[in-house]
Amino acid sequence: MEELAKLYIAHQQRLIAYLISIVHDQELAEDLCQETFVKAIRHWANRSTDSSVIGWLYRIARNTALDEVRRRRRLTFTPLDETLELQSSHNVVDEVSTREQEVTVGRLLTQIPTIYREAFLLYIYHNCNMQEIATTVGCSRSAAKGRVHRARGYLRLAYQRELCED
Repeated sequence: MEELAKLYIAHQQRLIAYLISIVHDQELAEDLCQETFVKAIRHWANRSTDSSVIGWLYRIARNTALDEVRRRRRLTFTPLDETLELQSSHNVVDEVSTREQEVTVGRLLTQIPTIYREAFLLYIYHNCNMQEIATTVGCSRSAAKGRVHRARGYLRLAYQRELCED
């Protein structure tokens, strides 16, 4: 149980950010994060010691959120500009430029198929490794790696198209 308490302290905010990207609601994400840890406590003894604990925790969070989404009959992903905080910047021009890029990337990410977008968000913005992504989304490690790679390709292509249009 001490290990779970450490996981809670270390990963609560990351899990909430991940849940926000699924349910698009801060308060609901916080509630679902609590529910995730309650489920983790309940099933702590039954977890597989072969897989990543963090991946297992994200999997519980994902399933809990998707259950709630199904119950509410809506599934939306928050654009990145709402999920991520800007890094502090003393230069207003740099801050505006960074903000515009985040908005653009967030908008372009909504065009990527969900299975690729989810893996990409877990990898880039939640710092999950490939095994944790695989455990979270229910695929093999190589499939997780392929999904992240494809998401980058989709994003690169969409960004290039947007630059050509401007």
